[in-house]
Amino acid sequence: MNYVKTEGYQKETVSSYQLMNSSWLKAVKAYSIDGTIAVIAEIKRDEWGISTEKYVFCGISSTNWNAF
Repeated sequence: MNYVKTEGYQKETVSSYQLMNSSWLKAVKAYSIDGTIAVIAEIKRDEWGISTEKYVFCGISSTNWNAF
């Protein structure tokens, strides 16, 4: 996660406001790194989103990111 944040550049953010109706996503940030997209997703651990966990998803294609 630190590598993605320090070596990549932040491409786009989907805020918690935009994900208000999502039952499991709180926030999503896409980073461009080494010619591909890595996504850091903040996933809710409770129904209110007070407790969350961050995960990194690597190798996301531009087509998939744009469809999201």
